[in-house]
Order: sequence, then C-alpha cells, then structure tokens
Amino acid sequence: MTPRRHHRPTRLDARPTGRLARLVALSMTFLLALWAGCTAPDATDSAARGSAASWVREVREAHVLADAAEAQGDLDAARATLTQASELSPPAEVAPTHARAVRQDLYFRLAALAARQGEARVARDTATAGLALGRGDDVLTANLLIVRGEAHEALGDARAASTDYLAALRINEALLDAVLTAEETP
Repeated sequence: MTPRRHHRPTRLDARPTGRLARLVALSMTFLLALWAGCTAPDATDSAARGSAASWVREVREAHVLADAAEAQGDLDAARATLTQASELSPPAEVAPTHARAVRQDLYFRLAALAARQGEARVARDTATAGLALGRGDDVLTANLLIVRGEAHEALGDARAASTDYLAALRINEALLDAVLTAEETP
C-alpha cells in the first residue's frame, strides 16, 4: 500500500469542477423549487411559494446570463449579473441551509471571476463573505476555501493560503470517504 500524499487542491474555478459546484447549487435551487411547489395550498402559503419560486428563478437566470457572458469573454458583465443576484435576500420561507448553499455558490463564482481578472483582494474578500454565511463539510465550503487560498497565495500570504488549502483538503477527503463508504455498503 502506498502512503497517502497530500497535494495542494486543484483550482476549482476550472471548468469541470466549477460546473460541478454550480450543479450542486442548481440542484439546491431545484429542491427549493420543488419544496415551494409542495407546500399546503392556503393563501399565505401560496404567496410564500411565489416569493421562493421567484427568488429561485432570479438566481437561476443570473447563473444562465453569467454563463453566457463568460462564454463571450465578458467577465465584467458576468460579475455584475452575479453581484445583483447575490444582493437578493432569500425569502423567509426558504430553509437557511438551502439559502446558504445558493448564496455561497454565487459568492464562489464572484470570487473566482475576481481572481481570473487579477483582483486577488476582491477574490479573498468575496470568498470570506461567502464563508461568513456558514460552513459545512460540503463542496460549497471547500470551493470557497480554495478560491480564498488562491487569493491569499496571489497576495503573498503563504500561511493563510496553506490554512485554507488544508481545510478544503480535509473537507474533500471526508466527502470522498463518505462516497467510498457508501459504495462499499450493499
């Protein structure tokens, strides 16, 4: 058996992994939309469903528009669209964990875009704001830690970068262990 080697996590703003993070967030928005459509039908719940569904729709549309802007190389337009979506307050009827997931994905994308544009301080601050929404042993937290670690690295703060990379690595290892354990269970 070969010993485990720890490597610095790969960039999560690269296309495949960034898409995975967005897929997770879009899955959360789908669950929110499903939840919004499955509550009891009284007048109050109907208004709540409408507001939750509207928020989900606006965030999903922002991701689509940002993807299109990125595809055309217009990173400023992508950032503007995502910034506007990140400033939307989630309706009270949206579960806090769901709101955190959706909002953290927005902050991750904004931080990654700032990093791509050479704005390491903005990337660091945006990732920190996303982490301030809450932390979990999930891909959303790991993504924010990695993009913040990259920003720290770009700013010459190796110690802070190392701390963020290690925290992200621990989360990713825990997630991988959970998947492998689940696959072994009959």
